[in-house]
Amino acid sequence: MPSSSMEDVAGGDTADAEAVARVLEGIAHALERMVARNERVTRADEEEEEEEEEEGETAALGAERMRGRGLAAFRGTRAPGIGVGKYLERLWRYTGCSSSCFVVGFVYIDRAAHRHPASPVVSLNVHRLVLTSLLIASKVLDDKHHNNAFFAKVGGVSNADLNRMELELLFLLDFGLVVSSPVFESYCRHLDKEKLLARATHETGRAVVVGASANGGGVRNGSSRHSFSSPRCSIDW
Repeated sequence: MPSSSMEDVAGGDTADAEAVARVLEGIAHALERMVARNERVTRADEEEEEEEEEEGETAALGAERMRGRGLAAFRGTRAPGIGVGKYLERLWRYTGCSSSCFVVGFVYIDRAAHRHPASPVVSLNVHRLVLTSLLIASKVLDDKHHNNAFFAKVGGVSNADLNRMELELLFLLDFGLVVSSPVFESYCRHLDKEKLLARATHETGRAVVVGASANGGGVRNGSSRHSFSSPRCSIDW
């Protein structure tokens, strides 16, 4: 984002639509990189545990699970078919949340992840974390916001599940919902870098595809089955 202040990120209608597009791009890339990194580490840890069990680390992880802490409450049975970027776009399209809400929601996810490192953000929980953090951020920042039932419909979960996840995230954050201006600005700068990195990665990938096509390779354009025609989202969790 060209600006890193609360006032510049949060604007009206057209200005905010442009700001949100930049914010969503940065958040999507940041979360996708986080998930990919965490799942690589998780796979490596699982392989290592098969060879040699580390009692101290295993005991610490078990203790956290016994306390019901960590991100277990957000874990689905399988990764949804919709990507993080498209999911963020869907939430923005139907909830109308300001760009500031998405930034603050990302702050909440980052805080929860750092406070509970034994329970990483992965493909099985990232969508629900995004939904829940945005719900809380909208209640903190926006004068007018949709209720939990509407967020649940848009996000593809039951109202009961969203109520439970909201309470869980509040406790994971120790109800620390205040995001100061300096912290907000630092996250805006971070997301700006993520946006630039996402575009650089995209350009590199496109160059590879063009090169392959020039050499006789064929590339089929994929089509998303996800539709924005209805606020109700059916997601196979």
